[in-house]
Formats: sequence, structure tokens, C-alpha cells
Amino acid sequence: MPQPIEEPTHQTPRQRTHLALWLLLVVGSIFLAELLIMLLVDSLGLPEGRRTSLLDAVLLTAFVGPLLYVVSVRPTRRLIDAQAEALQRVQLASIVFDHAEDGIVITDAAGLIQQVNRAFTRITGYSAEEVVGQNPRLLKSGRHDDEFYRDMWGEVMRTGHWSGEVWNRAKNGSLYPEALSITAIRNRAGVVTNFAGIASLGFHDRLTGLPNRHLLVDRVTQALLDAERNQEGLAVVFVDLDGFKTVNDSCGHDAGDEVLQSAAAILRNTIRKNDIAARLGGDEFVLVLRGVKAVDDVSTVLDKLLPQRPTPSARFAPPTSVTFSVGFSLYPADGTAVDELLRHADEAMYVAKQRGKNTWVQYMSSMSSKSSVSSVSSSTTGTQAAAGAAREDATTASRS
Repeated sequence: MPQPIEEPTHQTPRQRTHLALWLLLVVGSIFLAELLIMLLVDSLGLPEGRRTSLLDAVLLTAFVGPLLYVVSVRPTRRLIDAQAEALQRVQLASIVFDHAEDGIVITDAAGLIQQVNRAFTRITGYSAEEVVGQNPRLLKSGRHDDEFYRDMWGEVMRTGHWSGEVWNRAKNGSLYPEALSITAIRNRAGVVTNFAGIASLGFHDRLTGLPNRHLLVDRVTQALLDAERNQEGLAVVFVDLDGFKTVNDSCGHDAGDEVLQSAAAILRNTIRKNDIAARLGGDEFVLVLRGVKAVDDVSTVLDKLLPQRPTPSARFAPPTSVTFSVGFSLYPADGTAVDELLRHADEAMYVAKQRGKNTWVQYMSSMSSKSSVSSVSSSTTGTQAAAGAAREDATTASRS
């Protein structure tokens, strides 16, 4: 358990030795200076009265000067240096806190949130203003029972630390797993003053907070098992951003990052709580819609998505609007395996690109080429060719 670093309350033998040597040097210097001054004054041949007054004044200055330096100037300078060093450490810690890739939460001893960093906001969707003063239980997913939390906090109080995986609920209602580490912070008296929580998203995209490719495969696999057990349909939707490269190249990567974050927020808010939104990488996203009974169930969601525009903040002036091009495949009609459904949705998305963008296209079997088509984890050049060869067989609904 991390313990506070305490300043020593008593001088060490080494410090006492250094002080004694310093005082010896000062006293010796004073006596040497006095001797030299007396010899100098005697050599001037002044009257006795003036000689005594001058000697007293010079000796007083020679003694008081070093004494003032030792007693006042030197400690003050050391204090200023120490304060400057401490301020620099605080500023450095603040920069690390704000720019850490992992979400960080600081609470008081009662468990009320005092501070969160930018990554926390990106992961959960909650701003600092929304959570300060709140208890972190507002993130509870409902997946863990009371015993889980009792054991977790019991270990924190006994050992000062706990780490493990926790499922939490984001502001938009979506659930996500995180590797969580909680540490109790104690003062010199051993009393808990704060708790620090650090959440790492090993299976989430750090920029958008969405599930990444690895977690997506796991989520889709589980969704397919649920669909098979419940005898219901499912749609895999491949989403690509039109115009993203233009914005990224003209306005810079910061603008591009904000567009991706805006797109992720739009996707989260467009789907239902039990659906899935993930980022594959670059400007490619995937949605998984559960409980699909007909194409209309999918088109209703996509018709809501297409009019929306991912945008950066007002400090940027992108030369073009960013829109969505979408393709989707259906389970079980278009496939029963994860890679198969993702590949078919990808092929349909490229037809949407060729149809003028900002539209959706449903996968048709004639889109698949006889040649080997790359999977979602590799190049999509082959899928573009396959999609272009079969564009007239696609079912499409264009939107401006």
C-alpha cells in the first residue's frame, strides 16, 4: 500500500555534522577576518579613539554579515528553491493527470468525486461538472451484486488497494468492461483522506471509448449465440465517414479526432441500449442491431443516422461536411459467422460509396466476387472490386 512520504522531524547525524563544519568555518573566518582587520587598522597610524571606533565598526560588519546570511538569507533562498521545485512537481502531475490515456477519478474519504480527467469524460460520456460531488456508483451497470462491491471495498480498506475487471454503464446507457485499480490514500496519521481509481480500457478504443476490433468480435459472437437461442434476426452494419480525410488533412489531426469522437457520440445515441457500436480503426465503425425481424427495423435506425453530421468544435472550419456511408448484412440470411457478416456488410458499404455516399445499402449475394475477398481485418481492395461489379443488384435508399 502506498504510504505518504514524511519529512524527517529530527536532524540526521550527517546533517548535524554538516552544520557543525559550517559553523566552524564561519567562526574561523570571523576570527581570521578580525586578525587581518586589526593589522590593517594598526598600519594606518590613527589616533587611539578613531582607531578603536573604526575597528569596532569593521569587526561588527564582518561578524553580522555572515551571521545574517546563515540565519536569514540562506534558509530563505533554500525555501524559495524548495517551493519552486514543489510547484513544478504539482504542474507536472497536473499535466500527466489531464493527458493520461486511462480514466482517473479522485474521491474524498466519503467516496464523493472531487476530480476526473479528460479520459474519464471520453469513456463515460459524463463531464466533470456532471459528476463532481456525486458517488461513482452512478456508473453501476447492474452486472455485479452487492457482495461483489462489499468484497472490493473490504479489500481496499484492509490492504489499501484493489484491482480487477468491472462492468460500468456510460451516460448513454451502454455497458462496457474496464480494468479498474483503486488505491486508498492516507495521511501521516494513517487516516484515509482520498481514493484514487484508474480505469484502463484494454478492449476499447482510447479516442472514442467504443469497443475496439477485438472486443467487437467477442460481442458479435455473443450476439449471434443469443440470436440463435432466441430464434431472432440480427443486423451487422458497416459505417464509413465520407469526407473525413479532407477534414483531417486540411484542419489537422486534432480536428480529425474531434470528428471521430462526434461520430461515435452520434452512433451511440442512434442505437438502442442493447445494440452495439464499435470502432474498427481509422474512420470505420460497426453497429450490431439485435432483434431484427425485417429490413424496416434496420432502415428505421439508418434513416435516423444519415441526416446527422459529425463535426469538430467551432475553433475549426472544415472545408466540407462529413457524412455516413452505410452497408449492412442480416443474420441468418447473409451469413452465420462473424467474419462473414462483417465482410458482407463491408461490401455493401462500398456500393453505398459508389452510389454517391451518405446512403445505405443492403447486402445482396451477387455482390460477392468469385475471387477471395479480404476479411474485415485486412485490406478492402478486393471488396471494392466485388461491390462495384454488382452495384445494380443492391437494394438502396438514398438520402441527401
